[in-house]
Amino acid sequence: AENKISFNETPGASFQDFGFRYQTIYNAERIVATDRSFYHYRRDNADASTYNARTEEYNLRETKFSIDRLRENGIIGERCESAIVSEFIEFAFLPYIEMRKWNEPSEGTEKALDEYRELFTGYMENGSIDSEHLNYNLWVYANLLIEGTDLFIRYSDVIARIERKRILDYLSRMRSEDELVLFGTGIRGNAIYVFLKNNGIESIKAFCDNDTEKQGKSMYGVDIMSPERAVSAYPNAKYIITSVGMEKVMRQQLEHLGVYQNRVSLYTMSTGPLFCTNCLVQDGKIS
Repeated sequence: AENKISFNETPGASFQDFGFRYQTIYNAERIVATDRSFYHYRRDNADASTYNARTEEYNLRETKFSIDRLRENGIIGERCESAIVSEFIEFAFLPYIEMRKWNEPSEGTEKALDEYRELFTGYMENGSIDSEHLNYNLWVYANLLIEGTDLFIRYSDVIARIERKRILDYLSRMRSEDELVLFGTGIRGNAIYVFLKNNGIESIKAFCDNDTEKQGKSMYGVDIMSPERAVSAYPNAKYIITSVGMEKVMRQQLEHLGVYQNRVSLYTMSTGPLFCTNCLVQDGKIS
């Protein structure tokens, strides 16, 4: 009540957690970490906001709501304005490009991008946007939009089309395999399984891992085996290496066990949480 923290009450489920999240974070005097889950967010929904044609309109609405609330409470200022603006830029661009992989934009999208352009131009002029506070891709997106809304739309559409084809090609190759075994059960192995499973890959037969404490257990109901046992049980499977840093060692180990290198591949798609849990191929929506 003191800080007037609230959700932006708008119709439907469309990124209302965005404004609430930044109000709470930037008004907090202390932050406590816990290993318990209190927020259950469904990400296997093909009709989620991420794929909605009005994504950019919803994002702009929440951005403006957040700015108004943070200004009311005196949060936006020199101390943290660059950090907040960096978040706004990520929120403006990344969901839009994700949506464009699978859907056509709404009629109001260009107007929303025009408003973002005006907003970010002002932040660029006052120094709140600079290359030190943004990663390379976001820096490029911000400058493209400031150069011209049409320029950004054309660029992002090309990027979305290229990424969409890469995802579809990869999933097509995985669907052609009768048996898949994921080598590694760490964070990456977990994320890769979710991405494949969410996109209809039903041929994952096992995980294999060199950690003896994990062997004999299961993850997502799938057995975790030693590499030796996995190769014995699934000699003709395609083995997906989940760890970039351990690729050479894992390949050598599988080769020693008799797995030909053409039956081994390194997973090279994203393992980001948003990608792996939110990326659901929307077949047939766009050409």
